[in-house]
Amino acid sequence: MKYRSLLLFCLLLFSSIVFGAVDINGAIDARLEITDFKDMRYVLHGAEVNIKYTYANEGGDRLLAFVQVPYSSHFKSDMFLEHYGDAYLVVKGSLRQPNIRIGRFDIPFGLIKNFDSHTTLLPQLFDKNLGLKKDIGAEIFGYYKILTYDLAFTQGFNSFEKTRNDRPITARIGLESEAINCGISYYNATHSMGSMAQMKKVGIDVEKNINPFVVRGEAVLGKDPDGKGISVMLDFPFFLGIEGNGSGLIWKEITSYQAFGLELRKDISFLTIGIGFIQTREITNKNQVIFQTIVKI
Repeated sequence: MKYRSLLLFCLLLFSSIVFGAVDINGAIDARLEITDFKDMRYVLHGAEVNIKYTYANEGGDRLLAFVQVPYSSHFKSDMFLEHYGDAYLVVKGSLRQPNIRIGRFDIPFGLIKNFDSHTTLLPQLFDKNLGLKKDIGAEIFGYYKILTYDLAFTQGFNSFEKTRNDRPITARIGLESEAINCGISYYNATHSMGSMAQMKKVGIDVEKNINPFVVRGEAVLGKDPDGKGISVMLDFPFFLGIEGNGSGLIWKEITSYQAFGLELRKDISFLTIGIGFIQTREITNKNQVIFQTIVKI
């Protein structure tokens, strides 16, 4: 795998010399995590090199290839897998025509679509309501009048558990404007959790810029296994170029388990709140170092 990435990097670098169409940038995300106001640890959450090749003609961009080469001090953890490792090809249609994406990418569900959770400090709903964020497959996306649309067919992958969400279909219709961004999402997959069952999720997401604050919210209802939740995130200015983030997440599900030869059902609830601070320093206009501190309760 590493040799393939190196070969692709060399090919894209050669293309940039010949065609002048490759953009290379990177970032480093370093974190100090404090749990229960006492346990502290320092992690290199991620370091990345992003390589993007664009082919264009007189009608505009027609082809885009993107590869991310990442590194992390906890490379094998779920925290790393859910954020890094994009590699995809986009075939772009003419203006207002559908585009096609093939490869590994963020599935178009809820806040995942428009909110870049790549360096997010605080938890979101996707790890509980979907079990995955990035997946391998194909996506059709574009604009229709004032609406955006996305439809993805992926193979199914779960970096949080050993079970798999097989052959998921994800769809989202959104509205993007200067006043507000919002959308409705649908997710359907076969969930192998002891016995095969259909996992169906419906989500509503909203993002509103109330200068100088940005408020994001997401609500999700689920069926088989039952689950529902809500999350709210707030970005706010702090001081000396430091940005603050606040987040709250509530998730409730009904799970089945075996006891004394009987199948029983039990309510499980999760509540997570936290606050974090981010300071970003740009090395160039394309590369940056991000220093983050997070407090989890």
